[in-house]
Amino acid sequence: MATLSATYDRATGDNPMPIATHDDIDTFLTRLGALAATGPVPPLAEVVVAEDPYGPPYLYVGVGIDVGWVREPGEPDRWTIGSPDDTGTVLYDYVGHGEDIPAKHLVPLDTVRAVLIAYLTHSGNVPSDDPHLRSAN
Repeated sequence: MATLSATYDRATGDNPMPIATHDDIDTFLTRLGALAATGPVPPLAEVVVAEDPYGPPYLYVGVGIDVGWVREPGEPDRWTIGSPDDTGTVLYDYVGHGEDIPAKHLVPLDTVRAVLIAYLTHSGNVPSDDPHLRSAN
């Protein structure tokens, strides 16, 4: 199991939030949920393995009030998949920069939590057969 490092605002850009336990994941999701409740757009975070931020795949994690999403960039990208028939996009904020996310990737926050637990437990490698993170192609 690795320690993760999360960046989601200017303060964590200078001092990333460490995530080493399941409780830390809950704290992370609570903080992002609070930002979503008070801000004009929900936040997006970059989560990496703290010990090797350029090694294992990293995750982008968006957290709204009731829903969120996860993307693992790669060839191909893997995403959470909500309702494939959903159209349009939802704007998320990463340190002051907007990112339009396809609405079909929005899932319940419990699903976001499950992906983060898999990422933490497997030292930055969500298993290829994870039911919550699938190829977007």
